[in-house]
Amino acid sequence: MATGCLEWGRAQTKSGYGYFRWRGHTVYVHRLALALRLGLDWDGGWQALHRCDNPPCFDPEHLFAGSAADNLADCIAKGRRPILGEKLTEDAVRRIRELAALGDRPRRLIAEEFGITASMVDKIVWRTHWKHVT
Repeated sequence: MATGCLEWGRAQTKSGYGYFRWRGHTVYVHRLALALRLGLDWDGGWQALHRCDNPPCFDPEHLFAGSAADNLADCIAKGRRPILGEKLTEDAVRRIRELAALGDRPRRLIAEEFGITASMVDKIVWRTHWKHVT
């Protein structure tokens, strides 16, 4: 636990982000907290980034709004993601396929995790790329 964080104690994704289901939608708690704080549409085209790097934290003071590119740059700057275009390893390809098979997160989130595009995730899953990896 990061000092001073407000941590969600209920349902969390495998990555630790707090969420709940509302009217058939998954609502990420950190996004909702920041949207309420800043008066943003909670389902808009922005992302909630953590200054504290603590996924279950939903303290608006620890969050800031940014684009997908901002989020990826933040991850790379903090050493949590490979640089876009960096070569994937066979182990990473296997993990991408495992995550996609679970079906519990969108391909775009898998892509962000590995510093690749969602279309590249599709190509890996469909085996049009990295065919030799089993």
